[in-house]
Amino acid sequence: MVLPDVKRNKELQTSTDRRFKYNGHGWTEETKGYEIRKPFGPCLYFGKFTDDEVTFLRKLSDDARSMKDPMGKSLSGNIAGQYDMKNVGTPEEQKQFIDLMAEHCNNYIRSGLQVSNLDEMPSEEDHNLAIQLLGYPWVNVTKAGEFNPMHTHPNSLISASLYIDIPEVIKEEKKEVEEFTNQPVPGDITFSGGLIDDIWQSSGVNYTPTTGDCIFFPGAMRHAVYPYKSDVERVTLSFNIASFGFVSKTRNITQPYKMWFNDYDR
Repeated sequence: MVLPDVKRNKELQTSTDRRFKYNGHGWTEETKGYEIRKPFGPCLYFGKFTDDEVTFLRKLSDDARSMKDPMGKSLSGNIAGQYDMKNVGTPEEQKQFIDLMAEHCNNYIRSGLQVSNLDEMPSEEDHNLAIQLLGYPWVNVTKAGEFNPMHTHPNSLISASLYIDIPEVIKEEKKEVEEFTNQPVPGDITFSGGLIDDIWQSSGVNYTPTTGDCIFFPGAMRHAVYPYKSDVERVTLSFNIASFGFVSKTRNITQPYKMWFNDYDR
C-alpha cells in the first residue's frame, strides 16, 4: 500500500523532526499523538512477484503472443500488439493464475479498507478471497512510440497491471529528460484521481514500473501509459475483476461483499 509521502515506510521523519508511525489505520505523530488517516479517496496497491511467478506469467504472455488473437479494437491502447488470453493455459495454469491474483487482491482489499477506515473484513483464518474476472486477461506488447491514452475500465470493480518485462533502458530515458523537465515520464503509468493539486490532495501520481511489479487499482480510476523512444518491447499483462467474495474455508460458501453492510456469515 502506498500513501502520500510515506511510501512503504513504517516510520517517517520530517524535516521538522515530527515522527510518524503507522498504527494500522493511519499515521500517528509520536511526540504529540495526533493521527493522519485516509478516510476518503481510493487507494492503490503496489505488489511484487517472485522470480518464479514472473517466469510463469511470462510463459502465459508468450503463449498469448504465439496465438495472435488480437483484441486491440476493444481496448484503448494505441498499441499494435494486444492479445487476448481467452484460450491460453491449461486448467491448472488458469487456476494458478487466479489463485496468485486473488492473493494480491486480498492484500489490496483488506489493507485498502483498513487504511481508509471504511469496513472490517471476515477473518483471514476462516475465509479465502474468491475473484470473478470481467472477460479475460490480455497481454500488451508495447513498442517505441506506442502508448495508452487516459481511460477507465467500465464495469470493472478492480483492475490490475502486471509488469512482465520492462527493459531498463526505458528508465535511462527518464534520466535524459530530467535535464529539461520536472516531470520525466517515458514509460510511466499515471493515475488521475483528483481535480486539483493543493496541500490536501494531488490530482495524479506517476509510477515507474519494474519487471515483477503489479498494481491493483479501482477500475473507474483514470489512468494512462506514456510512450518511450527506445527500440525495445515492454510486456505487460492486464485484467479486470467484476466481483469478489469471501469463501468459508470450512463451508466453502461465497459470502458476497457489500461495502456498507457487515452481513458476512462468520
